[in-house]
Amino acid sequence: MSRPKIGEVLVEQGAFGPSAVARVLMEQAQGQPGRFGEIAARLGLVDGATLGRAVAKQFGLRYAEDDALARLTPPAEAIVLLPAPLCRERRIVATFFDPAERLLTLLCADPTDVPALKEAQRVSGAARLRLVIASPAAIDGLLARLMPEAKAVAPPARSPLLFEPEPDRRAALRALMAAEGDRGEVVATAEQVTAALEDGGVGRVLYPPHAAAEVARAADGWRRLSPGLHLTALPGYSPFAAPPVPWAAARAFLFALVERLLLAAEAKHLDLRARVRREAELARALGGLLKLPEEERDALGLAAMFVELDKLSVFGHLNPEHAARGAATSRHAAAIALLEPLGCPWPVVPLLRGLEAREDSGQTSRSLAVEALRVALRVCQRPTNADADAAALLGDAAQGVPAEVLSALNAALRRERVTRSLVSGDGQRPRLLVAERDPATLTALDAALTQAGFEVAFAADGEEALALARSQRFAAALLAARMPRKDGFTTLYTLKRDPETARLPVLLLTDAGSPKDQARGLELGAEDVLERPVNLPVLLARLRRAAASAPAAPSAGIGGQLQDLPLVELLQTLTLGGKTAHITVSSGGDEALLALESGRLVYARLGASSGAAAFFTAASWRAGRFEVRMNAAAPGQNIAESGDFLMLEALRRQDEGAR
Repeated sequence: MSRPKIGEVLVEQGAFGPSAVARVLMEQAQGQPGRFGEIAARLGLVDGATLGRAVAKQFGLRYAEDDALARLTPPAEAIVLLPAPLCRERRIVATFFDPAERLLTLLCADPTDVPALKEAQRVSGAARLRLVIASPAAIDGLLARLMPEAKAVAPPARSPLLFEPEPDRRAALRALMAAEGDRGEVVATAEQVTAALEDGGVGRVLYPPHAAAEVARAADGWRRLSPGLHLTALPGYSPFAAPPVPWAAARAFLFALVERLLLAAEAKHLDLRARVRREAELARALGGLLKLPEEERDALGLAAMFVELDKLSVFGHLNPEHAARGAATSRHAAAIALLEPLGCPWPVVPLLRGLEAREDSGQTSRSLAVEALRVALRVCQRPTNADADAAALLGDAAQGVPAEVLSALNAALRRERVTRSLVSGDGQRPRLLVAERDPATLTALDAALTQAGFEVAFAADGEEALALARSQRFAAALLAARMPRKDGFTTLYTLKRDPETARLPVLLLTDAGSPKDQARGLELGAEDVLERPVNLPVLLARLRRAAASAPAAPSAGIGGQLQDLPLVELLQTLTLGGKTAHITVSSGGDEALLALESGRLVYARLGASSGAAAFFTAASWRAGRFEVRMNAAAPGQNIAESGDFLMLEALRRQDEGAR
């Protein structure tokens, strides 16, 4: 989950005014090093305590006041968990360790110092961290009192020692190190590691995950020989390369990039763009419900994006001769001619060929993936009927569709309906007017605003925006400052001086580094002025605030099955929409209550269990029911962890359970 910028938090807290913001931005424009808060502190515009409070609010964490730290004396068993050099250099202090949950509470000045936090977790053996923010000066004072004689550990005198028991991998590593000109060592046994530590000069031992048990048995002895020794599990072969990119992140990036490149040019064809996006989402969802292999699910999503390539504006720019060569012989020849020479590693081309054969013959395909792609396209190309089942939506096209595909389609449609209800809250979707000149930005806004529960009308310029604002009712408007015909400033001026549109909240989107444009927009009556590149979470928060004319009343419950929408996906939907809600989840006679405030999970209870532990238990349920009551206040707060951590940890536990 993205967070607000520290400058915005400082302004919201009243610690910063326009002149201070302008001064920091000027320093950044002149190439001064450091982040916004660091520059502000260096210029004396904000003190450490104020900056610490802003950081705590930015990350949704608690803040420890300076006077509280002056009185704090953590237990000795917590203090010794972390080496003094790590504490002093990275300004972190262990204050409490819960052995039952392996939960370590840390004071820190910078929650974005991920390497230091990971090292603290590794050294302490903690399963989880609970962070509390404090000012750098207060932490320095606490460390001076707790560790007056701490000294820095000297850096290792040579390259890391790599422990690799398997001969083939050991030989490959040695060859790699020789090729890279490194003089490090690769050893085969724990005894050889011990001998190297006795010789001195080794500060870090790298080892592959498959050697973890052997390392664990020897670790205590190694650390007695070399205090401060770092033991690092290495997922790849090279001790010098950065950790490999997680496959899930790489796949998500690839799909987002393909979608953006294919659809960004469709500024004038929003209906086609929305349909292609929904086809891809529905096709991948069907692949998951049919339990197809992961590569086939990915292929379904890609095939759905490329299947209508000839209708997209980008088609003529990719390779015009593909269309001329294949139009007469194949409906999908253009997509196949584009993908096949590139060596697409997913079975997209076989899917497109199988789809064409299915359509030509009318005979049911033996491939469930082909049938899933076909029904996803048919459903999305017909008028939407929110309550219809699969057979009704498909009509005559349902003939010959395997029963498991129809069942999966019904489950996917139920999930869509529940998600749509959650996004829109009580069913009232705020309508937004968006006037934007840039197709790529338009594409990003289209996806994000729709997913966040807004109904959006787009205008290509100021003239069109004025016409729409005068003929329809909108909750808020977002105008680009630079547009053809009428620019955003002229449009804003006209809207605010027309009695029929004067009360319409307007946000202005300016180019980066344009303080004069920001001032001009505010003077003309804009509720807020944002800079490019668009920070979508901040924009969504501003639009929700602008569109909220009155507090919403608690709504009727929105119910569904965990089989259709698992708890983690349900929470992600509510989090993205910034919702406040109660969630009751039941399974096998057990019932859990969870509560969100403005999109953040703050409370969970399940029987005698509470907090994160209760959430993780409920997130593991594969079957059961849920009911969501929107706009219901939380009964309290017993969760301090961030939503990102909770979701990722829940998914990790599910993966472990599946294995």
